[in-house]
This record gives sequence, structure tokens and C-alpha cells, in this order.
Amino acid sequence: MNFYRTYRPQKFAELVGQEHVKRTLANAVQKGEVAHAYLFSGPRGVGKTSVARILAMALNCADQKTKNKPPKKTYEPCGQCQVCQAIRAGNNLNVIEIDAASNRGIDEIRSLKESVNFKPSNQNYRVYIIDEVHMLTKEAFNALLKTLEEPPSHAIFILATTELYKVPETIISRTQHFEFKRALNHEIVDHLRTIAGREKIIITDEALDLVALHADGGLRDALSLLDQLAALGADEITTEQVRFLLGIAPEAELIELLGVVLTGQLKLAHSILEKFAQHGYDPAVLADDLIMILRHGIWLANRVQVKGSEGLQKLFERVDAKKNLAELVALIRRLFEAKQQQRWAPTPMLPLELALIDIKSVRGAESQKQTQVEAPTQNSLKKKPGVETAIQRESLQSNAEDQKPSDLSALWQKIITLIHAKNAPLAALLRSAKLVSLEETTCQIEVPFGFYADRVRDRKNAAILGEVFQAVVGRLIQVHCQVGGKNLATAQTRTALDLEADVLEVFGQEKLGEHV
Repeated sequence: MNFYRTYRPQKFAELVGQEHVKRTLANAVQKGEVAHAYLFSGPRGVGKTSVARILAMALNCADQKTKNKPPKKTYEPCGQCQVCQAIRAGNNLNVIEIDAASNRGIDEIRSLKESVNFKPSNQNYRVYIIDEVHMLTKEAFNALLKTLEEPPSHAIFILATTELYKVPETIISRTQHFEFKRALNHEIVDHLRTIAGREKIIITDEALDLVALHADGGLRDALSLLDQLAALGADEITTEQVRFLLGIAPEAELIELLGVVLTGQLKLAHSILEKFAQHGYDPAVLADDLIMILRHGIWLANRVQVKGSEGLQKLFERVDAKKNLAELVALIRRLFEAKQQQRWAPTPMLPLELALIDIKSVRGAESQKQTQVEAPTQNSLKKKPGVETAIQRESLQSNAEDQKPSDLSALWQKIITLIHAKNAPLAALLRSAKLVSLEETTCQIEVPFGFYADRVRDRKNAAILGEVFQAVVGRLIQVHCQVGGKNLATAQTRTALDLEADVLEVFGQEKLGEHV
């Protein structure tokens, strides 16, 4: 039998996490103050159906027949009586489980409404567990609504859903709603370690951490993965087996890839990516893994000790994470953009390749920003405070009026970076735009499409642009936006040629179109 079925919790105390749910329901059972309808929402595999069954057992347990009597001494079902065993096996006549995905019509709800009026036989309640309730049709929800408003005293409804937004507000308002959370990684690791001990499975702590990470808070997924790992028959389960089963690249190879990228060895990076493609690694998973490794480097650069392998520590010592912090952050942003582009790319690996190749432009942009910030030296501005401010503003204004295209480009990149912190979608849109001119009180930007211009002219977005321009150039700037233009086309062509040159260098003078 599968681990997730063998070790399915049978009591409130056996639940992993969900403390807010356990405490509230346990108190309600113990005090005899149970609601007539509950709604459990949350991601898959976090215990919604398990809690529903435990609640049904606690309410109908043969050892606790105390309906309308003083509070119970315990809220836990015994798990041994015929009632508990029948509910566990799924053949108790007073606990009806309905899969709304396959019983979603009004006819099924009408049948349910007819059966609700029958009193339970030798038990306290008739409990209706409706799983994936969001799959019901509009008509079925309307039919269920009246029953939820005025149910018989012996009927209790437990609705479960993974998509709460699809459940009508009229249904939600007539239930007690509990939101189930994803299990924390350490909770999953502790639970898996306990089960591994019972099953005499030897597994390393690092492997358990990796299983918990990829379960993404779903305990059922974690148990299923442990079941598969046990079936491999290895004497000891390590991270290598976990990565093999999940189809993800070994950490050492990911570290090697980032090492050559961050040190500018793009040809070596290409060969590693080619190897990843031959092994069939999912580019989206590769991007996620690279982001997590870079995240580790960012924390190290800020002197925060985080759990990680020796290889990670050495990588970020070698590339000097603290000195190149801005570069690491920029690369993470490129990888996030690559993930979004993968579903539309001719080959899913291409956006990832371009994101890593684009490290050249990241490094160049950061260098330009640093040069621009450091241009006025302290020695040249050693004046009185009031004079110093005036000189700086006058110098900045003069520079703005005599901007060369390269200077405007660097200024525009700085503005986009600042906008990203305030409004990421607007920053993404402005990456396709160009700063054409900057005058005393106005500036001109060009965008490739009309709807881009509409977005820029939006009151909220225009306010953000004006605020950032004022912070950068030290005065109020009115932003004018126009569509297209010769200058914009030229800028876009130059960017495309530069990127193609980078790609040709890596792919050995092949044409970009032929490689794709």
C-alpha cells in the first residue's frame, strides 16, 4: 500500500501542521458546538479530506455518543469501534463522500437534498463530504444553497476545494471557512524522517530537504516521492537519487554552469546547456534551481548564513558575491523573465540560454550606472553646502541637455531599475521603450505599440514615471510619449544585432535562426 494511504492521519493529533484548523475543530467537538457546514480550501495534498474524515469519526464515534449532552472528555475518535473503522474504509452509510468533479449536476444535488431528511441510524450525524465543490454547476450551487441555509439538525456538510475563487460568495457566507496552508519544509522533513524510520529506509538529511523543497508544501506529494525513492532499492537514498527521480540536474553541474557564466566563459556555458538538453532536463526547473542558487549567493553577500553545500560556498567566494551583488540580482530577474517566455519560445531552452548570455549586457549596464553615479568627485564639489547643491543640480541639468544617445540609454536603464521596485509590470513594458530626449522640463520617450503608449499615459503610471524622473535628475519633468519612429527602430535593430553577436560567439559562428 502507498505511504500516503498507509500513514493517512486518523486523529487530530496525527495531522501535520494546520494547527489553527485542529484547535478550532477539536474545541467545537469537545464542547458539542459543531457548525452545520464547513468549507475547507487550500492546495492539493495538505489534508482537507483527511480532516473531513477525522471530523466525521469524532462526531459519530461509538465511544462518544454524547449528542446534546455535557461536553466530552476527549475530542479524538477512538479509531477502534465499528463506526470509526467503517468511516476509515469508506463504507459507513452515514458518511457520504461525493466527488463534485464527476457528480456536478443539479440532479445529483436533488438526490442529496432528498437523502438529507433521513436521520442517521444509531449515530449522531449524517455527514456529507463534497470534494472539489467548485466543480458544481451554477444550477447545482443554487440547489445546494437552500439546504445549507436550513439544514436538518442531524446533517453536517463539509465542502472541500482547491479553487476557492470559483465557489459563490453565497455558499461561502453560509459556512465556517478554514483555509489550509502548505506544510512547512521542516514539518515535512520531520514527518518523512519518522516514516522512513518505521519503514527502515536509510535516507540522508540533504535528500529529505530536497524532497520537502520539491513537494512545495504538499505532504501527499512528499509521501508519494518517498514511496518512489524506496522502490529504487538503494542501500541509502541520497540527493543523487532524488534528482534522478525528479529529472533535475545535479547541483554540482548547476554550480559549474553559474560559475562559468559569472566569469564570462560563455562557450563552456553553452556546452553545459547542451548536455542538459540531451539529458532532457526541464528548462523551467533548471531556471528555478538556478534562481535558488543565486538566492543563496545574495544572502551570503549580505553576511546571512544559510544552509547550503560546500560547493555553493566556494562558488560565491570565487565570484565575490558581495562585490557582484547587483549582477546576481539582475541575473535572477533575467531568469524570471526567461521562465515567462518559455511557453512562447520556439524551443523552451532558448530563453534560458539568452538569459545567461545576456549577463554581458547586465555587467555593462551595472558598469555604466556606477560610472554615472561616481562622475562628480568629492574634490571638485568641496564648496559651501548651498553652493554644492546648486553646482550639482546645474551640472546635472547641463549634462541632461547635452546627452549623447549612450548617456540617455544609461539614464533610461537607471530609471527602469528604480521603476521596477515600484511597479514591475510597468518596468517590463518600458524595457521596449527608448528615451529620445531630455530637456529642461520635458522628456520624450518612444514605444513600439499604441497600447504601450496608453499604458504609459495612464494616470497612475505617469505619476510613477514623473516621480522617478524627479528623483534622478533633481527637477520636475513632464513625460511625453509617442509611438514608433525612426530612432526607436534603429535602437531596436542595434539591440538585436548586439544580442545576435553574443549568440554567434557562443554557438561557433552559426546563424541564430539555424541554431533554433
